[in-house]
Amino acid sequence: MHLRCLLLVLLLHVAACSSSSGSDGPCADKNPGDACRLCAADDPNCIETMQVKTCSPTGVCGASYACPEDGTINCMPVVPEARKNLCSGAYSTWIHQHCPGVKFAQ
Repeated sequence: MHLRCLLLVLLLHVAACSSSSGSDGPCADKNPGDACRLCAADDPNCIETMQVKTCSPTGVCGASYACPEDGTINCMPVVPEARKNLCSGAYSTWIHQHCPGVKFAQ
C-alpha cells in the first residue's frame, strides 16, 4: 500500500512539472521539432521521463513527432478516426513541413 501511495505522489509531481506553451515554457525560443524537456533544469524535485520530447508547431513540449512511411495518406472524406490527426491539425502541418516523401490525397 505504501508503494502505491508513493507512486501516486510521484506521478502527480511529474504531471505538475508538465509544460505550458508560451514565452516561458520549455519551447520558448525553440523551433518545432527541437528537443525539449518538461522539467526545468533548476528543479531538482521534477523527474523527467525517458520519453523523447520535441516542440510541436504550437509550442508545446511533448511526445516526438515522426514521419509516417513515404507514400500517400488518404485524406479523402470520410476520414477514419485513426487517420484524422494525419490529415488535419498540428501533426499534419508538421508532416507537410518535415516529411518530403509523404503526399496527401485530399
